[in-house]
Amino acid sequence: MPSRLPLARLRRGVPGRARGGGADAHQSACADGDRGGGHPLAELRARAGRRGRAVIRRLCLLSREYPPDTAWGGIARAVETEARALAAAGVEVHVITLAPDGAERSYRDAGVEVHRIAEPRLADAPEDMSYVRIGMWSRAVSEKYWELDSAFGFDAVEAPDYHGEALHLYRRPETPLVIWLHTLLGIAWEGEGAELYGNERGWAGLELAALGSADVLIGTSDLILAETRRHLGERMPPARKIPYVFDPEDFPARRGSRRDGAPVRALFVGRIEPRKGVDRALMAVAAARRRGTDVRLTVIGRDDFGHRWELEELCASLGADGVQFLPEMDRDALVAHLNAADCALLPSRFESFHLAALEALSCGVPVITSDRTGVGSWFDRATGMARLPIDDAGEFAERAATLLADGGWLEHAGRAAASRVRELFDPAATGAQILELHEEVQAGFRPGSAGHWPDGARAREMELHPLLDGRD
Repeated sequence: MPSRLPLARLRRGVPGRARGGGADAHQSACADGDRGGGHPLAELRARAGRRGRAVIRRLCLLSREYPPDTAWGGIARAVETEARALAAAGVEVHVITLAPDGAERSYRDAGVEVHRIAEPRLADAPEDMSYVRIGMWSRAVSEKYWELDSAFGFDAVEAPDYHGEALHLYRRPETPLVIWLHTLLGIAWEGEGAELYGNERGWAGLELAALGSADVLIGTSDLILAETRRHLGERMPPARKIPYVFDPEDFPARRGSRRDGAPVRALFVGRIEPRKGVDRALMAVAAARRRGTDVRLTVIGRDDFGHRWELEELCASLGADGVQFLPEMDRDALVAHLNAADCALLPSRFESFHLAALEALSCGVPVITSDRTGVGSWFDRATGMARLPIDDAGEFAERAATLLADGGWLEHAGRAAASRVRELFDPAATGAQILELHEEVQAGFRPGSAGHWPDGARAREMELHPLLDGRD
C-alpha cells in the first residue's frame, strides 16, 4: 500500500452510490420483519426514510478480537454481539480481525462477513519495544480495509481504542470513523499505580494517537467517558454514551435455589492481572472464612503476564487454600460455571463497563464488585450488584465477607438481577442507538473540517451530559 492513499483511484473502485448506496445495494436479511411496526430498528428506518436520508447500509468493524478464534475477553464478545444485531437489522457488516494461525480467510458467520488476516512478523524487535506491534498490526488492518472498501464502499467504520487499531487507517474523506472506548492502556496502568517505562509509554502514546483520528467516540458508561476526558482534556473528540449490545438470551437465567448449609460458591471471571482485583477477591474469601462462612472460590481467566504465582503466594499467606484456577473458556462452559455459582466476586480496580458482571447478573448471579465499574450505574444492591469502595483492601474484604454470609441477599438479589437485565438490555434497541448515532454523524458530517465537523458548536452537541452515578 502506498504511503498516501490514492483517493481518486479508490473512488473509481467503489461501486456507484450516494451516501449508503442505491436501493438494491444490499438486501436485508430481515426485510419482512423491518416492514412491521413497533420494532426499534424498523421505527428507525421508517423515520430516516421520512426525512429523506438513508440509514447506514454498509459498516466495517475493526477488532483484533472476535470469536471463536480470538475470543479473548469482553471486547470480542461485545463486537460479535453488535455485529450480529446490526446484520439482523439489514446492515451489511464486515469484520476485520486476526487469524491467529496465520491462515488468511473470509467467511460468513451469522450474517456477518468475517475477514481474518495474519499478524505481520516482528523482525528483531527488542522485548521492550512490543509497541511496534500496534503499528504493524494497524497497517495490516488498513491494507485489508482499503481492499474491502474498494470493493464494497463502506458508509462508516468502527474500531476499538485498545491496541490502536485505527492508527494507520486510510479512509475516504466522506467515511466517518467511530471509536469505542473500552479502556486506554494509559488509564488502566495509571489505576494500577505502575511505573511506565519506554515500552508502556509507547503503547499508551500510540493508542492516544489512534484515538485522536476518531470523528466520534462511543463510551459504554459515564465512568469511562469521564476518565477518558480527564486523560485527553480538550483533545477529546465528541462522544456519546451507548452500552454494549448485550443479548440476555446468551446468558439465560438459571433455575433452582441455593441449598441451605452448602458452601458459598464464589466465582471470579477475568484476566489474571492486578487491575482485575483477584487479590481483593482472595482477601474477601479469607475474611469470610475467618468469620465461619465456608466459601469456595473458582478463578476463570487467562494469565497473560505471569501474575498467577503472586496470587498463589497470597493464597498461602492468607490461608485461602483450595482456590481453583481455570483457563479462559468458551461461553457455554462459562454459563455452566455461572449456573453453579452463588455469587460473582469481581472486585476490579477499574472497568469501563464490566461485561463479566453483566453476564453474571443475566444468569441470576449476584455480583460483589468495586465502586469503579461502569455498569454499576444501572444496578444497586437490591437489583443484584453491591458496589464497595476498592481502595482500602481491608474494608473491601470485610464488607464483602458480610455479603457472602447473607444467604437471603444471595438468593433474592440473584432473581432481581436477572429480571433487571432483561428490563434494561435489548440487542435490537441498543443496535438502534448505534444506527441513530451513525445517522446523526452522516447528517452533520463535512469532510475536511477540523474533526470533520462543520464547526465546534456542532461537535459540542454530541457531548454527553453526565449523570449522577450512585454506589453502595
